[in-house]
Amino acid sequence: MSLQHLHLYVEDRLIAETFYSSWFGLRVQRHSDDTVVMADERDFLLALTEDPSPAPVTSRFHFAFRLNSVAEVLSLHARMTQADVSIIKPLRQDEAYVAYRCADLDGYLIDVYWEPARGGGA
Repeated sequence: MSLQHLHLYVEDRLIAETFYSSWFGLRVQRHSDDTVVMADERDFLLALTEDPSPAPVTSRFHFAFRLNSVAEVLSLHARMTQADVSIIKPLRQDEAYVAYRCADLDGYLIDVYWEPARGGGA
């Protein structure tokens, strides 16, 4: 079993679509007048529905993108910092984990991280 879908309500669908496409490589799978469904390379779906006044999100809510390497996290962090993307928690790094938290333009909190692959199965 795996989690495969996240649905967010955003003020401007096109701006949100551009953010997730530009920074995280998500690609449009399908869309309607007010909703776009995007997917990553593993077919995780992110639905973005336009709402002129989306309900506020609790400060504890966040989601994450696991990148393939430390270098990818460091590179994305540098590019986001240079582009003035809001970095909420600074970069932290040790031998087993590297991560930071940013926010999209609607205030959704996003962890960006790398950690070694977990071995074994259930």
